[in-house]
Amino acid sequence: MLDFAIILILLGVLGFWWNSFAARETARQACLRQCAAHGLQFLDDSVALSRLRLQRNPLGRMVIYREYRFEFSEDGVGRFPGRVTLLGQQVLHVDMLLEG
Repeated sequence: MLDFAIILILLGVLGFWWNSFAARETARQACLRQCAAHGLQFLDDSVALSRLRLQRNPLGRMVIYREYRFEFSEDGVGRFPGRVTLLGQQVLHVDMLLEG
């Protein structure tokens, strides 16, 4: 019985890891599209997880809310912060602020 519990825990961890990998790629693609649409450069070709929590979706189901940070540039010199938020695998919004 203990072996079965360990296998279930390992499967849960593996499922969470796989889901997180897919969500990160979804966020990265959303940032790429948003930067391209505005003629900006998506720097480092990556996003970094900054917030993770459970939240209800519009249907009332508990899903994972993720917030990622990224950086973009107008000219390749200056770096500006951006944020993309996901609810489950759905992109809620991409925020890009040009400071200064």
